[in-house]
Amino acid sequence: MALQGWWITLVLSVLIAVNVEEVFGYWGLKGQKYGLFSNRDASTNGVSTLWMEQKLDHFGGESSTWKQRYFASDKYGNKSSKIVYLVLGGESALGDDCPLKGSWTLTAEKHSGLIFCLEHRYYGESQPASDLSTENLRYLSSRQALADAENFVSYINANYSLASDTKWIVYGGSYSGSLAVWLKYTYPKVIYGAVSYSGPLEAVLDFKEYLQIVENDLTQYNSECTNTIKSAYGELDEITTSCLEDIELYEYIDTSFKLCETIETSDGVANDISNFFEILTDKTFATVAQYNNHPNLKDVNINKVCDILVNESLGTPMDRLSAVNTLMLSDEECLDYKYDKSISRLSNITSDPAKYERQWVYQTCTEFGFFQTSSQNSSVFGTKFDVDFFVNICQDLFGQNFNRSFIEAGIAETNSRYQGKSVKVENVIYVNGDVDPWHVLGKLETSGETGSKAIVIKGASHCAGFYATTVNDSEEITAAKKEVQDTISQWLKTTEPNSSTRVSHSIFMSLIISMLGTLLL
Repeated sequence: MALQGWWITLVLSVLIAVNVEEVFGYWGLKGQKYGLFSNRDASTNGVSTLWMEQKLDHFGGESSTWKQRYFASDKYGNKSSKIVYLVLGGESALGDDCPLKGSWTLTAEKHSGLIFCLEHRYYGESQPASDLSTENLRYLSSRQALADAENFVSYINANYSLASDTKWIVYGGSYSGSLAVWLKYTYPKVIYGAVSYSGPLEAVLDFKEYLQIVENDLTQYNSECTNTIKSAYGELDEITTSCLEDIELYEYIDTSFKLCETIETSDGVANDISNFFEILTDKTFATVAQYNNHPNLKDVNINKVCDILVNESLGTPMDRLSAVNTLMLSDEECLDYKYDKSISRLSNITSDPAKYERQWVYQTCTEFGFFQTSSQNSSVFGTKFDVDFFVNICQDLFGQNFNRSFIEAGIAETNSRYQGKSVKVENVIYVNGDVDPWHVLGKLETSGETGSKAIVIKGASHCAGFYATTVNDSEEITAAKKEVQDTISQWLKTTEPNSSTRVSHSIFMSLIISMLGTLLL
């Protein structure tokens, strides 16, 4: 999306249909589009939907409170288990099947414990304000969300009368994978361990590496695939730059790419053309690379897309690009690329549990950036959507003060607060797939932090290993899941940090008593 290309989330479900009215390309993690925690086709027996009173502002004088939704399950344990698994929600609604679907159930089957899923503020049913105005969104941030989670742990400890030595292990994927790491880093005495799947840890303004990795993924399968893309995009660039007065050419684009409105009306409208290129790139290539072989994308993967692109019997490079676009549009009526329409839809401040776009764009404009530009050298995807295009979106949605300097300051603050990829914290597992364009913003190796491990899954994409085990798991994903479980088992075998001291002290005292006994004989 241009506005959908840089957004983020995860969840476990069937493929969620994309709205026929495209809201930019979606510059995020796209997790909410393909499901991490939806409530479709899942048994929710034994799951309770509950609410807790949460502070609106954990760091200021605002005394208001709101109701935050969470889900609870005792299927795998109870309070006597002394282990709690906390799954953090990200930038979309949670479904009530969350406690029963995901890799945390593998751990809970082996090491019994309660499972909770906490919905992120401003997403789903967890709405702190009456609407999503820019003024109300000022309390939407990762920092406030982490404080919500810390407060939630205290709330559950008290309300369930949990033992003081209960161990909390937190899970997250994509943005919530970042939150899992940051929660352990920010509140190390509250969280015992964290498992992060594809969590980007380094905020960045110009995330040009994203499309470079997409290009690399496609080239690795077949270099002719990217040659075709470059040729087709070059022709598109030429037509949209100087040939839109040619009725035959613009009608060809209208028909080939199933545009909702003729592109002839966008002649000279830079934002429309940029948005068209960004949406086309996001829907046809970024999504395929990020979710290659994802269980909810069925048979749409890099191999299939590239096979179409190199099939000369389908016509010119533009014809083949059109064929891929048609495949990815699926049952959508048309592709709506108009910039002003996208801005208008995202300017709707009405709270809706099913909507997440406005909130996530706000977070990227205030904290993360993550703008997936075509600014890399010799990009096969053209050069139509640069940083300025995304900055314009921030300003058009939230105000002129959301300029480049403002966004850069927010990014710098995020990296300073959480230490980016240099973060060092004990008992954290970082899982990434090397095909996932987001993996370059994650932690790919550790520096000897006790109990921490980085796992890079060869041939895997976004949030691989996060989902419940299926027969379609690759050998690499299966091995990674086992490595995660083995590492957590090692955590749980380890007693309290000062246990070795206590053991040594006990042995020392035994020796003293023995020696005293000998002397008294």
